[in-house]
Amino acid sequence: MVYVTLDDIKEFMGFSNKDMKINGVQMSEAQFGSFVTTWEPTIAQMIHRYCNVTTFVPTLITEYKNGRGPSNDDTPTSDYLESDVTFYLRNLYLTDAFYAAMLVYEDTTPNGAATWTARTARGVTYGDYKVITDSELTSIRFHANVPIKGIQNVKITYYTGYAPASAQFGEIRLTALRAFKNLIMLKKKTQEASTIRNYAVRDYSQMFEPFDESSVFSESEKAVLDRYKRYPLDGEMFY
Repeated sequence: MVYVTLDDIKEFMGFSNKDMKINGVQMSEAQFGSFVTTWEPTIAQMIHRYCNVTTFVPTLITEYKNGRGPSNDDTPTSDYLESDVTFYLRNLYLTDAFYAAMLVYEDTTPNGAATWTARTARGVTYGDYKVITDSELTSIRFHANVPIKGIQNVKITYYTGYAPASAQFGEIRLTALRAFKNLIMLKKKTQEASTIRNYAVRDYSQMFEPFDESSVFSESEKAVLDRYKRYPLDGEMFY
C-alpha cells in the first residue's frame, strides 16, 4: 500500500503524461507512472521522518524490551516499581478488527537458548497483563508473570499505523498528495523556464523566479502532520 498513486495524481491535479517532459520530450504514460512510483517512497520517507514513525500504513512490527525484574531495593524484600511492570510501545498501536491483535512473549531463559513463552492479555480470564492506550500512547502493564530481568527478553508484535478507511489515514494521504503536487509544480516550473530560455523570450522573465513553495515538503504540510508527530522522550521509558 502506498500514499500516492498515478490515478491519485491525475484526479487531484488534473495532470497527465501530456503535461510532463523527459529529455525535452513529452513523457509516455509508462514514464509518468514510473516518475510517480519512483518519488512516492521519498515523499513517504519525508512524512515518516518528520513524524518520527516507522510508517502510517498498517504494518506488522516486532519490538523488544528489557525485563527489569523487581528493582525496588528500598524494602527488606525486593518489590516491583511501576516502571518494572509497565512497558511502553514506541509506535502507534493499530486496533482494528481487520488486523491481528498484539502478542506478547517473554524469553524465560535469557542466559541460555531463547525460550519464548506467550503471555496472555487480560480478558475473559485474569491473564498476565492489561493493554492501556491514552492519547495514542500504548503501554502494557503486567499484574502476573512479570518479566524477569534481562536484555531484550520481552518481545511484542503488533500492527502500527492507521486503518486505510480511517479519517486519519485519509488526511495523511492528502498531505502526501499536496507534497507531490509541490514536486510536480516544481518540475513544471523548471520545464517551462527551460522552454522560455530556449526561445529567448524576454517578456517571460518572471518564469525564472524561484518556485513559490519553500520546498517540496513545505511548512503547510508540516503544520497538518504536527498532530500526528510522535515526540521522543528522554530516559529509559521505551526500553
